[in-house]
Amino acid sequence: EGGAAEVTAVRYDEECGYLYDVQYVIRRGTEKGLMESFLQPVDSTPVKRRCALSAGVSSPTDGIIRRLEIENQRLREAADVQKWRANVLARKLAECTMKLKRLTGELQLKIEEVRAERLEFQLEE
Repeated sequence: EGGAAEVTAVRYDEECGYLYDVQYVIRRGTEKGLMESFLQPVDSTPVKRRCALSAGVSSPTDGIIRRLEIENQRLREAADVQKWRANVLARKLAECTMKLKRLTGELQLKIEEVRAERLEFQLEE
């Protein structure tokens, strides 16, 4: 309808099926001959409505909204995973900090014991 187009990408979505990115081929001088609706990226021409219905959405706009919702959900899930990983690492860091404090305290006690033993040895001589 109104000109040429080329499929630039094909991807599969579990909910919508196969999704196609279409790039319209418009050369200088031919734009005057195209229908006005063809030049609009999101329109409701009968052909686009048929394509949208076969993709499982009621209109091209609904398809865009659905893809954005899917992408937002994917990003939310990725953020949740990152938060979980950050919490795990924070707990491990807290455990290591406590262990380091405990070991530092034990080391201080050992240093004091060695000093006391040296002092006793020096006093015996």
